[in-house]
Order: sequence, then C-alpha cells, then structure tokens
Amino acid sequence: MSGRRAQEPGSSVATAPGKLYIAGEYAVVEHGHPAILIAVNRLLTARITEHDTSAAQLQPFGVDPVGRIHSAGHPEASVTWRRRAGRAVPDVEQPGAAFVLSVIHAVEELAQQQGKDLKIYDVNIESELDDASGRKYGLGSSAAVTVAMMKALTAFYGLELEPMQQYKLAFVSASRAQKVGSGGDLAASLFGGCIRFTAVDRQWVTNRLQDTALGDLINMPWPGLSIARLRAFEPGSNLHLMIGWTGNPASTPSLVGHVQQQSAAEHERLYQDFLNGSDACVDALAKALVADDEQAVIAHVRQARKLLQNLSSFTGVTIETPALRTLVEVAENHGAAAKSSGAGGGDCGIAIAGPSADRAAVTRGWQEQSIVPLDLSVQAPRIQLADWMGGAGDFVPGEGAGGVGSYRNFQSKVGVNPGGDCATSDLAVSNSIAAGGVGRLFGADSRVSGAGSNRKDDHVRLALAEHGDSQRNAFDDLAFVHHSLGSVDVSDVDLSTRVCGATWNVPFYINAMTGGSAKTGVINAAFAGAAAATGLAMASGSQHAAIRDPQLEPTFTAIRKHDPSGFVFANVGLSVSVEQALRAIEMIGADALQVHINAAQELVMPEGARDFETWPERIAAIVKASPVPVMAKEVGFGMSARTVQRLAELGVKTVDVSGRGGTDFARIENARRQGHEYSYMAGWGQSTALCLLTLLPAESNTLNADNANNAGNKLTHFNEADVAVVASGGVRNPLDVVKALALGARAVGVSGHFLQVLNAGGKDGLIAEINGWKSQVRSLMALLGAKTVADLRHTGLLVTGKTAEEARLLGVDLAALANRSL
Repeated sequence: MSGRRAQEPGSSVATAPGKLYIAGEYAVVEHGHPAILIAVNRLLTARITEHDTSAAQLQPFGVDPVGRIHSAGHPEASVTWRRRAGRAVPDVEQPGAAFVLSVIHAVEELAQQQGKDLKIYDVNIESELDDASGRKYGLGSSAAVTVAMMKALTAFYGLELEPMQQYKLAFVSASRAQKVGSGGDLAASLFGGCIRFTAVDRQWVTNRLQDTALGDLINMPWPGLSIARLRAFEPGSNLHLMIGWTGNPASTPSLVGHVQQQSAAEHERLYQDFLNGSDACVDALAKALVADDEQAVIAHVRQARKLLQNLSSFTGVTIETPALRTLVEVAENHGAAAKSSGAGGGDCGIAIAGPSADRAAVTRGWQEQSIVPLDLSVQAPRIQLADWMGGAGDFVPGEGAGGVGSYRNFQSKVGVNPGGDCATSDLAVSNSIAAGGVGRLFGADSRVSGAGSNRKDDHVRLALAEHGDSQRNAFDDLAFVHHSLGSVDVSDVDLSTRVCGATWNVPFYINAMTGGSAKTGVINAAFAGAAAATGLAMASGSQHAAIRDPQLEPTFTAIRKHDPSGFVFANVGLSVSVEQALRAIEMIGADALQVHINAAQELVMPEGARDFETWPERIAAIVKASPVPVMAKEVGFGMSARTVQRLAELGVKTVDVSGRGGTDFARIENARRQGHEYSYMAGWGQSTALCLLTLLPAESNTLNADNANNAGNKLTHFNEADVAVVASGGVRNPLDVVKALALGARAVGVSGHFLQVLNAGGKDGLIAEINGWKSQVRSLMALLGAKTVADLRHTGLLVTGKTAEEARLLGVDLAALANRSL
C-alpha cells in the first residue's frame, strides 16, 4: 500500500424557500408578461454526501458504486443510481426523482465542460413545504428542490456561478424534467423576497439547447427574461400577507397547459384581452405594493381575481374552487383583499391585509370554514437584485442592457385605445388606463387573426430585444470641428425644414415601425398621440396586413385618429399593386407615401419575396399614380449613390437612405427562421453615415479624381431640386440627428430609440423625450453657429475609423468635409 492519502469525501448543503404567486400566475406562462411572486419562510434542504473512495471502502470488483437519492416522507422520489457511460442513471424509474436527476445531469454536464471529475454521492432531501402527512401546500416544491439541488451540487463540484447563471442552470434542469412552466417559481426560490418576473421564451431555450453548449447558454442573454426586486412586505410595512390552505392540491402543469390549449383554439380576442389586462393589473399592483398603498392594493388584487374569473369562464377551467371562493369572501368581509394563488383549482389562497383589516377575524373565519391558516411570512431576499423602477426598465444582473437578455418587453404604460374591432376590449383598455397603460404586449403566442400579425409582433418583440442606445455605430466616427467663438443665440435658431413639399417645424420624425395586429395598433396609437402633442411627423409601418385583411385597418387608422392634423406617411412595399398603394394612402389620409425597398430582408424572411426584377417599374408606376409625394425608403441596409440615381430616374423626389446601425432586419428575420441559417447576414449594407457621405452635394465634397479613378468608382452628386435626402437608421440621440443634418439630410427618422422610450415611459415619457430632443437639437445648432438646418451643411466634420476607410474607398474627400467651416 502506498503512502498516498485518499481524498476526504466531500459534502455540501443548500436550502431554497417555497414560493407563492401574488398576481399574474397565468399570463406569465407567455414570455414577456409579468407576474409578482414571493418566497415564503419555509425551506427545502438538499444535502450532498460523497461516497468514501478510500481503499477500505472500494467496491468489490465488477460491482458499480451506487448513489442514493432519498427524500424524507416521499418514497416515490427515492431511488438508487449508478453511473453509466458517465451519466447518472436510476436503477428504476421514479417520476418523483425527475427534478433531482435532471439537476444532476445539467450540473455534471457543466462540470465536465469545465474539466471536473464526476463523483458518486448520496442526495438527501428534507422539506418543510408539505403538511405532516406529506401532502403539498402548493408552495413550489419542484422549484425549491431544483434550486436547492443546483446550489448544493454546484458547490459540491466547485462551480462558481453568478446568480443569473444559477437561475438559467436551474431553468434548464427544470425544463428538461417538466415542459410546462414559466420559471417564476425558480426565480422566487433562488432570489427570495418579493419579485416582479417575466419569463424567457422557452422555445428559444429549447432551440439553443440543440446547438449550444450548456456553459455558453447560461452566459447568453435570454430573450424576455427579467427579474427585479419589489420592496414589498418588508419590516415596517403596513401590508401583511396572509395565506390559507384549502387542502386540495392542484396540478400546475395540467391546469396551465389546459389554459394554453384552450386559448390557442380561440380567435385570440378574449385571451389577448386577458393578457393585456393582466399586465396592466400586475404592474399597477406592483406600484401599489412598493408604495404601501392599502386601498390601491385592495383594488388591484380584486381586479386580478376578476381577470382570473374571466379566464376561467372562457376556457372552462376551474381556477377558483368553492373553497377558494369562501377563503376570498371571508377575507373580504373583514377588510382584506384576497384571491387564489398559483394554478388555482385548490391549494392556497392569499389575502393582503392593511391597517383597516381585522386579521384575527380573517384567521378565525378561515378556521371555521376548514381552511388552514398557514403560519408563513415572506422570506427575506437571499440574493441582491436591482429594484423594479415601475416601468423604467428591468435590468437583471447578468443580462446586458443592449442584448436580448435585457429584452424589456413593451411596458404597461401606453394608455390609449387604437379603436376598432381588432383593438383590445373596452374592459381591458379602461383597466389599463386606470393602471397607467394597456399592459405588456408581447408574449410567446402573440397571434391575432389576420395575415401578417404574427410577423408584426415578432418584429417589435425582436426589435426591442436588439436595440440598445449604448451600442456603437458609424455616427460615433463623426465629430464636429469646434469653434469657440462661432456660436449664436439659441433663440435665433430655426428648426424648420421642408420634406415632401411640406414645411415641418422639427427636423426629425417618428419613422415607420409597425401595425397589423391588435398589439401593434396600440403602439401606433401611442406614437400618433405623442406626434400630435409634439408637432412631429410620423410614418406608419407597412400596411400590407390591412390591405390583405381589412379587419386590421384600425391598427393603422389609429394613427390618424390620434393625430388628425399632423403630417403622416402611409407605407407599402413593392409587393403591392398600384391600386393597393393608393388604398394605403386613403386608409390613413396620408400626406405622403413611403415605399420601402427591402430585398435583403425579403431574402432572409422565411415567407419573403424572391423576385425583385419588376421593382423599378413598380416604383415608377406608383410614383406616377400617387396623389401625394412618394419617398423611397430602405429598411436599415442603406442606399448607394447608384441606387439614389436610379430612383431619381424613376421619378422619386425624396429618399430615406435608412442605413445600417439601428434595427437589423436581416438579424430579426433570421431569428424567426428555425435553422437561423442566415446569421452571416447580420450587419449587411452601408451605415447611415456612409450613405450620407456618398451623397454629399458637390460643393461639400470635392472629389479626389485620382482616388475615385483608382478605385474604379464614379461618385454621383445630386441636385437637391431633383432628389431630397432624409436619413434614418441608428439614430440614438440629438447629436446623431445634428450629424445627419450636417451631412445633408433634410430630416432624420427615429424608430428604435423612440420605441424603447415608449417601452420604458409610455406616451407621456415619449412626449417628454421628444420635447427634450427638440430643445437639445436647437442648442447644438446654436453651439455650431447654425441658425437654420441648411447652415449645418457648412460645419466641419471629422470622419475617422471604419467609416473613414469606407468613405475613402468610395471616393469621398474627407479633408474637404473637415474644412468646410474654415
């Protein structure tokens, strides 16, 4: 025997609390829709004990070492296991052990990716989440065992994970064991306290598991996922949470799954009304809880209950049993607000009691009705989380602000009804306005009857995920030459400009974005209201869906309804006929027509066009027939000088170069493809800044003929009397607007940033942002000595970086541009 000592057996232990839903428990199964949860002060404990590997304890030859999973009081969850080809395999199938085994598989997969040696060990589970007989209280035992096992086993293997990596690992484990669920229970059990939660797109996770290593997956941002702290039910609060148990456990997967199955068979109206109403109610309740506002909490808990009753009515699923109804009525009779919690159909109900409620009477009343008052309170926060800011954005530790993980789905603050039959119901809208909005709009199953509505919702959801104002683009390669004594009086600055034959008082506008589904109609209505309040022009999104299905027209006519006298663009692509283009103009009483040119997007779009040869003649025909000015517009891939020249020949008088730098529709359409096979198309095209540089008027850009000839490039200069240029794509702030104007744009379109602002602050927030931009653009022009938009074209601009390299290759004289103001 050698003198080498055997390694001492290891062990680890971890706990996780149970959970309860306060509100949003059904809507949250659709990703992006919020719920409020709390962790309760009853724990489940997972203990890992390694088998002794000393020589004295070695197994006989040919006998595999055996690990054991033991769950106290639950023989159905207890089983022995062995390692087969490196994988923990139970000796017999025990469905009750599925979550424990799933965690073992996931953690050990991660451990192997990090070069760890796998071990044999015993698992012991002890739970306070059941009653004395082993019956479940409905406190989320599956989530608690998943979280406790994950924490214990990662510690056992020495895996150091950030909190959001822990959550994602737990989610992967649980989703492999059980396919239905939002993951909110996991978040409450891991982070503790009271949280506001929106779920990841579960299909996205499933797809990524097919092509991404687990270690890489838990490091990625996850679309739709947000977890934020609600400072509610803390020491000193006026609000007290009371929990009653009816003794009838419910099955979350079967009840929630049935709701999903039933709602998918509906025409979506009732279900969408429910989702929108739930979103508004949840966020209003969250604000009331944080504010410790007893009366507001009571009102919103009652509304949450009413929404669940409506859901139960149209799905045929029993959510509030007679026992739960009694629980609620007793609490209400004594001044508290109450509802079912979780899947319903049994289990627990909650009551929130403020100073005016008689908690002792509630307890006695429940006991008289054979409802067991549970001696539970809210578990203190276990991991630090950013506080929810009431709609200002849900940033989660580990989820980047500009990536999919900070994906901040449309907030419940829009506060307008687009009108028409395809809009949300009067009940949902009135509830939403009372709560400050119409609700979080983009879930996993955003279907509205009518062609194109799925795609429209996908576009907004993915665009919100993609945009981040901190993301660098080509505008950052531009810098003004500063002259200390060249500024003018701010009050002398005139922001007006002329576009499509009209004078605009502001040189930027809300550019084409959306429409074609009930949800996007709400966005259009909000944008139109903001445009009317601030004097901005606005462009509709593509109206193809309404042209094909007139029932969707109200999602576009909402623009004119809320902005009756503003300058509005209609919008079509080149798959429409001349007659359909004219119908789009008529539909919204448009002052001009945008014709979007989007070949790159169409090619990546699964259902997109493939034949583009007739597009030039279609453009010419539309221009000829249109009773209003026509603007030809790219969709984020940029226009070359050759393209603009060709459009001028076709009769187009205004172009929007719409370059790379903002919403990337190649990336978005590829995200909608099951195989994601066009990922290499991300970043296709020219930046907005580069497009404008190549279209500078001759007097601003003295072309270096030698460079141009050597490059084989013939740069065309345009007379503004023939073609006026506007710009969009990647415009993040007022300085980007002024840079684009200085490069010759008549006006600047803004899409992604304004959508993000609407997302975070609603219509009022957007109005404030636009007014702020107007003031800042005016100040920047004064600083640059420009009293008019035209004066900006005499300012000096320094172009550096990649944009400078590309511009030189295209024959742009950057030295002349830099010295314009000298």
